[in-house]
Amino acid sequence: MADDASTRVDDLSTGIQPELNHLESFSSTSGLAVVASIPATHPPDEDLWPRAMERFRQRADEEIIGYVAEFHSMDELLDACSDSKDRVRRMILPRVILATMPYLRYLRSFYGVVDTMIQSNPDISALVWGPIKFFIDVFVRTADVPTKILDTFEALGTDLPRYKRYASIFRNSAGLQNASLELYTEIILFCSQLIKHFNREPYVTIIRGFHYCQVFEDELAETLDSLRARMILVGKEIDIAEKEQRQFHFTDLQKRFDHISILPKLRLPCHIIPFRMNKRFFGRQTELRRMAASIITSEKVQKVVVVQGLGGVGKTELALKFIYNHLDDFSAIFWMSADGEGKIAQSYYEVFRALGFEHTSDQKKAFEDVTRWLSSTEIQWLMVFDNACDETFTDLESYWPPGMNGTIVITTRNSATSHHFAVLETIQLEPFEIAESALFLQSMIANCPYIMPRDPGQEIRRIAAMLGGLPLAMSQISGLLIESKCPLDEFVSMYSTHENIKTINTTSTAGSTTFYSYTLSTVWAMTIASLDPQAATMLDLIVFLDPDNIPSCIFQTLPKESLPKCLEFLTNKLTFQLTTQRLLSHCLVKANDDKGTLSIHRLVQFSVLQRMTTERRKEAFDHTLHILSQLFPLHLPYRLEMASIWPLSEILIQHVLSLCSCYKDFSAVLGVPIELANLLDSCSWYLFERGLYKTALIVFDVAKDICIRHPEDQSITLANLYSTFGTIYRNSNDPVKAQELFDLAIENREHAILTGLPRASDIRRADSYMHMGSVLLSLNNIPKSLEYHLRAIEIREQTPENEPQILALSYINIGWAYWQNQQLDDASEVLERSLQIMERLQMSGSGQSGQPSWAMKALGNVRIDQGRWEEALELHQKAFTMQLHIWGKSHHETGDLCHKMGIHAHHSNDAEGAVSWFEKALEVYRSTDMEVDAAVCRTMYRLSKVLIENGRTDEGIMMRREAGRMRLQINGVPADEDDDLEYYECLVPYWGR
Repeated sequence: MADDASTRVDDLSTGIQPELNHLESFSSTSGLAVVASIPATHPPDEDLWPRAMERFRQRADEEIIGYVAEFHSMDELLDACSDSKDRVRRMILPRVILATMPYLRYLRSFYGVVDTMIQSNPDISALVWGPIKFFIDVFVRTADVPTKILDTFEALGTDLPRYKRYASIFRNSAGLQNASLELYTEIILFCSQLIKHFNREPYVTIIRGFHYCQVFEDELAETLDSLRARMILVGKEIDIAEKEQRQFHFTDLQKRFDHISILPKLRLPCHIIPFRMNKRFFGRQTELRRMAASIITSEKVQKVVVVQGLGGVGKTELALKFIYNHLDDFSAIFWMSADGEGKIAQSYYEVFRALGFEHTSDQKKAFEDVTRWLSSTEIQWLMVFDNACDETFTDLESYWPPGMNGTIVITTRNSATSHHFAVLETIQLEPFEIAESALFLQSMIANCPYIMPRDPGQEIRRIAAMLGGLPLAMSQISGLLIESKCPLDEFVSMYSTHENIKTINTTSTAGSTTFYSYTLSTVWAMTIASLDPQAATMLDLIVFLDPDNIPSCIFQTLPKESLPKCLEFLTNKLTFQLTTQRLLSHCLVKANDDKGTLSIHRLVQFSVLQRMTTERRKEAFDHTLHILSQLFPLHLPYRLEMASIWPLSEILIQHVLSLCSCYKDFSAVLGVPIELANLLDSCSWYLFERGLYKTALIVFDVAKDICIRHPEDQSITLANLYSTFGTIYRNSNDPVKAQELFDLAIENREHAILTGLPRASDIRRADSYMHMGSVLLSLNNIPKSLEYHLRAIEIREQTPENEPQILALSYINIGWAYWQNQQLDDASEVLERSLQIMERLQMSGSGQSGQPSWAMKALGNVRIDQGRWEEALELHQKAFTMQLHIWGKSHHETGDLCHKMGIHAHHSNDAEGAVSWFEKALEVYRSTDMEVDAAVCRTMYRLSKVLIENGRTDEGIMMRREAGRMRLQINGVPADEDDDLEYYECLVPYWGR
């Protein structure tokens, strides 16, 4: 019988060998065991567990300490365990396993409970946790296990990982560290009491079960109660540490935010002057004295001086002369090209870089940083707006610099300028009188005796009278006289008989506009007629470009074989320089040697364009278009990382816009140049990226008209244009117009794919679906939005040349849609996927964009709705930090994240922090030039709620009333209707929530 029983036991042991092998890692001798298979882990503070052991030794009775201290090394313990393993297995274990077989499979999942408690070095884990694990493994869930013991282990298994994480985060919290030390000491005491009991009756306990242990349970009750109290205390300390840490993070982020308003150390003095001093400047002493009397004063007020007059009278030269006379009076002098929004923005960007602000590619941020500095600096600065030609003054108003230590000089032909602005002095610049004109002309040609008659005074006065006292005309005539070596008396005869004399209005006087135009037209006709073919050809190209800052790279960058034969001379450096010199000597252009650029007076430009024959004008236009099309950067594949091509785009953009303007003026004879439409397509995306929406819309109409009128299928270019301008309207809070344009973009994309047009792209097709999905979401059509986003992702995932960063962007956009539809798990999945893609791209050195901040912001919103506020706060803080780094303090999305920080502070019962963050959000919104009334209204409502809740009732009520008035203006809903947070949040587009 004994043999049969033994056989049955052996058979049973064989049948459950996997479970038995699993338990063999646990051994028992004298109640001590070693978990040899479990790697040691270390506590957040490596001193806590040893310190807890020391406290245990001080508090425990000698019997318990004796059990723990019986062994002195890991090797000794392992040897003892090895010796006892077979003995325990032969004598006891098979019967134990037989009794507990229904629970064996559960054991594997339960191991994790105690595993989480192994946070000490190997010695401590061996002495404390080994026998406990064996003990629980054998008796888990049997009716005999004392419930208090199991409940305690389950609580420890649940809470210890959290305690561990918080202890590592809040290392500087003395309260939490002390509470953790007390908890660890109680844990060791608890486990030691189990060891003590198991050592007293190890086998009897196993065989008879825990109903034998009622006395032991009573003895343990006090320790269990103390242990639970310590756990509660640690939880309270965690709450305190969390609040302190949140306050620290909020304070840290606030410091970062506020630090941006601290002015950097700039490069001063800083003088941006486009031309060198004109050593042949003549006259205008009265005007210079008037300017100095108005500007060079100690009065602390912004001084505005307007220099107005007809073109060619010397307004720009007067401003330059004043600057050079008073260089030492200004630490900063900025020359701004003012004939258009884009040129003013570019001028501000050049100021930004010259001053030495931290680098950014964003012109809007550059403008904000410069104007912020101008408004607060104590230094004296001068800003010249040259050739301000906007009749509505909107460009100047949009870019008007603040600051009480500044002086603004405006040169303009518009006589209404001085009435529109608060002007201190108006200088009306008139042509020279005849006597003064004669002196000026004589000074210009004084070093050329070979053209002088014996008595030159009479001839010079006759020429001065013919030129109407115009400095520009006399400068160019002097150049013509010197270049041609034509004697003065012969020149008078030539001028009188020139073919343009037929257009003269014989009733005109020297002060009339007709005479003025005739004079200049005659001068230029004579000058141009004297040019050699190469100089004339180069001038033909120049007049289609922007008159300011014409870089030599436009003419010299392209290889010879890419140019028509008549332009090949431009690629030869010596020939190019000689040709340029001839234009300079005739005073048709000016040179800025420091910048390597040329400029042409606008009147010269206009006259040359008007005098061209139709054939010559079309040929010159086509040549200029060809050069710019070859040079202007195409937007990068998938429209990513545009900042890398911005520097060259900045150089060329104004010249493309000038060419576009010329096309509008002469479109009837210039045909339907599809090359111009393609150039404007790339140009429009750059303008969109720079936020120059008004200028971009002008480009759109021209390009679209060319595409529609062109006889060949232009679906791809049209689709590009519709996509770009759909995005502009979407960003301008006009989703209905945006939807119309994106619908046209999709229609043209699908047509291009279906008909197999060259350059048809699935990537671009997916872009259009993604953009439409975003617009539909802003229109609250969530089902359709999801449909379009899913279609975009489907196309991207099936496209071999798919770009990961754009796929990540699609995931972000559909993540917003899922969030709006409260599909939180789906939103979490796609947003996490997008962050994983961008993390891989960043590790590979690519993908440097603002996309991660968008994904983190969206995922943070998802976490809030999931009730996971801690994770949400961490995500939003990271998004905020990235937003500040990339876009700066004055971007509207920075305001959105300040608002979000306020929500987190409010949730944490940090009223002071919430008020501070909401006020910062309002500060940002009010500093941006975008339409953000809805965001302001939303944040004011949130702020009013916090103020009222915290006793600042009067302030809160006033702010809530203001928010209600704003909402009434935005959507017509009275303040007493739908007066809740959710309704105000919905005023803002989804990406701003």
